Amino acid sequence: IILFINLAAAGVIDALEDVGFLGNILYFALLLAFSILAATLNSYILVALSYGALRVFDGENITVKECYRAANQRLGTIFSFGIVAGTVGFILNMLEERASWLGKVAVWLVGAAWSVATMFVPAIIASRSDRLSGLQLVRKSAEMLKNLWGESLVVAISVGLAGFIMILGAFAGGALFSVIMTEVLGGAGLGLGIALTFITLIILSIIISTLGTIANTALYYYATHGRAPSIFSQNLLQSMVEQRKKRKKPQEPVT
Repeated sequence: IILFINLAAAGVIDALEDVGFLGNILYFALLLAFSILAATLNSYILVALSYGALRVFDGENITVKECYRAANQRLGTIFSFGIVAGTVGFILNMLEERASWLGKVAVWLVGAAWSVATMFVPAIIASRSDRLSGLQLVRKSAEMLKNLWGESLVVAISVGLAGFIMILGAFAGGALFSVIMTEVLGGAGLGLGIALTFITLIILSIIISTLGTIANTALYYYATHGRAPSIFSQNLLQSMVEQRKKRKKPQEPVT
């Protein structure tokens, strides 16, 4: 859905890009609106997923309908964060379009830092029923990240590496399949190979995002409950936190 929103936005925005001063104002307004809409929808889905994960971690049964009902009850908070996240994304996109290659790297690093700083936001929204502003959510997520930055880094790198391998495998498999189908069916086979590769990449993106959200929610659960979810390894999460605590302890002076 987010992909179709972005495609629709691109079509409308391209049509308005060179339509004078008012067209430029409308161009930026629509770009910001679509960015906020996409961020809100993405947060809505992740909150529903995080709510279901938290319930499962407590050993409860949960349905998809209950997950989205919980997300509906938190729409105000989700939209508030969507405004903040969409605005940040809008600013970063504007800077990236106008920056040199070095500036693009800097913008990418800022975007990566923003993603890491807000990694616990869906779990925070899902675990609370009170209304929070988008800035409050960012602050709470950043505070939790400050205490769990080592563990969060391990989770982010692990999921990112697994996702990279999956995407790379999909590209390689899609390229090989396209070559074979081109030999068999000609141009139609090439189109079929590209289409299937595109669909596979979308599915993999959903899987990677889901795995990342569940892993972040599990870490949030452990940090707030003091115990690992039943479907995760208690020793694994405990060892990560204990190692982090040991690194914080000052070394004894050598006598």
